[in-house]
Amino acid sequence: MTEFSMLLESMVLENNLVVVGDFNFNWAQKDSSTKKLDKLLDSMGLLQCVESPTHTSGHVLDYVIGRASDDVLISSSVKVSTFISDHCSVVCELKLGKPKCSWKVATYRKLNKIDLAEFTRDMTHLLQVVPDSLKQLIDRHAPIQRRLLPVRPHSPWYTHDIMEAKKQKRMYDKQRRKSSLTVHRQMFTEQRNLVLRLIRDARRAHFKQKISDNATNPRQLFAVVDGSLHSKPSLCLPDSSSALDLAERFNVHFKTKVTHIRSELDETGIVPQQLKKAHVTPILKNSKLDKNKLSNYRPVSNLPFISKVVEKVVAGQLNDYLTSNNLLELAQSAYRNHHSTETTLLCVQNDIL
Repeated sequence: MTEFSMLLESMVLENNLVVVGDFNFNWAQKDSSTKKLDKLLDSMGLLQCVESPTHTSGHVLDYVIGRASDDVLISSSVKVSTFISDHCSVVCELKLGKPKCSWKVATYRKLNKIDLAEFTRDMTHLLQVVPDSLKQLIDRHAPIQRRLLPVRPHSPWYTHDIMEAKKQKRMYDKQRRKSSLTVHRQMFTEQRNLVLRLIRDARRAHFKQKISDNATNPRQLFAVVDGSLHSKPSLCLPDSSSALDLAERFNVHFKTKVTHIRSELDETGIVPQQLKKAHVTPILKNSKLDKNKLSNYRPVSNLPFISKVVEKVVAGQLNDYLTSNNLLELAQSAYRNHHSTETTLLCVQNDIL
């Protein structure tokens, strides 16, 4: 009784409170335990609503408890039928509103409204100027617009069959509400159960297939499990007085680390300064490390699109030159086609044996 009292104290301030369960106290028999429970409920403004026997022995053992002052619990009744177990079914009618749909602001461009001839002329001129003007160009021809969209949970298992079954269910529901006939209510019930079964089977098949596809890839497998549990990693950052101060600290730290790497490129290279700009996000190397120590972070840089294209082209040309002129080390496995840690291990094993 003490533990149940502590549990009620932790929940009594919650909205829409309804407690149900098998309490194993015969409510109809006012013994010391039942009186103590009744007094506890009364002291917290709660009311036990089940009065009819809920057990084959004629005892009231299953309770439905709600606030006496609330209108959430409309009614409760005991459904007496062929017993599946030694307890009856207790049916409750609750007054609960449907959660409000949340909205988000989405941005989009009307690309199909672009004048291709004028866009081509501007693009030709742009390629002779600064790459930063690309955003100005696209903003001119297809400016960003905003509108509200409902935020719905991502359901990759939602198939066309489920959508059609739900449409049919809504049609049967309208017929049931309009006619109040038993046949229409039965049609709606069967279709509702069909929709629930289709969703359950589709979800099971989806996650079973995802797990099977990634059985040999632990990283992807853990990502599938995290997605099914709706867990989202949070960005961990050091303590700081302001966002501007934190950004400046990371800027100084990362700039010092990469200065000696890019110094020669800055002196002799011809890469435009606009292509060297990046959006840097600090990521903690390990969740167990001290978040206030900047050396425990690694920078993740998002470069401009054109910069990534140039990087791929240069890397491909450099790799082709090194390969065609046999300038790569024979034992090198990194950054080479058809080479990996597996080829390195095989090479070491052959040398040892």
